[in-house]
Amino acid sequence: MKYRRRLYRYGDAAEVYIFPVSDNGRKGKGSRGKRRKPSRNCQRALNNRHRAGRLGREIAFNFGAGDCFLTLTYKNAVQSYERAHKDIVNFISRYKRALKRAGFTGEVKYIYVSEQGRNSGRWHHHIILSGELKTSEIQKLWGLGYVDIRSLEADDRGSFSGLANYMCKYGSDEDNKQRGAADIMTGGRIHRSRNIRPVEPAENDFEISRRKAGRIANEIEAGDQVCEYIPSLKGYNVYEKGSFFNEIDGCYYLRLILIKVKKHRKGKRV
Repeated sequence: MKYRRRLYRYGDAAEVYIFPVSDNGRKGKGSRGKRRKPSRNCQRALNNRHRAGRLGREIAFNFGAGDCFLTLTYKNAVQSYERAHKDIVNFISRYKRALKRAGFTGEVKYIYVSEQGRNSGRWHHHIILSGELKTSEIQKLWGLGYVDIRSLEADDRGSFSGLANYMCKYGSDEDNKQRGAADIMTGGRIHRSRNIRPVEPAENDFEISRRKAGRIANEIEAGDQVCEYIPSLKGYNVYEKGSFFNEIDGCYYLRLILIKVKKHRKGKRV
């Protein structure tokens, strides 16, 4: 059957996905057993995983050192999404004008999500911003409550998957209860500035049997040498790899994370 290899490259990382597709380019259907429709919670979790993956790549591709992650809360709770949305849009406008006054000449980029506590009903915003301003000035620009400001920092593989998952925190009530969440949050739409560049993948298709796909999956799980269907990227090492057999469609899915090897300059001898 036909499989597709999808490669994303951004920052110091690369992601490789291998998955089945049908002749029309959509995800393929395995022949093992009858295809079953995924449950509502299962589909929601899968959609959110893809959503968070896209967001994490965009953060790594568009932001860097000096940029920040803000959480904006309200002193007096607002009761509607329309009011909350207007507040964050006005804040971004004030932020851009303040950066211009401070002499910032680069592009201002942002990604934000507005959320409401399901139990408390209180709105707040998470926003990633480019540019640098003093904490006190950002606090004045918001002016409606508390501001938590953190430097934007990637994890040890140059990824922002943790932050992306946090900003896309959907999930079932049961999942949140197991994590001990006091207030289950409902994630909203991810808003992006128009100058956010997406990470476009490189793709190619090839024919392999399901048995061979299973063998490749077992080799990856066993930590064996990466097979010929995985791109050998010069200057990258495999950081993480794994496979998954989907009982719904009877197919194997493979995923690898590769990290660029950083060159260390030799110091001068004294």
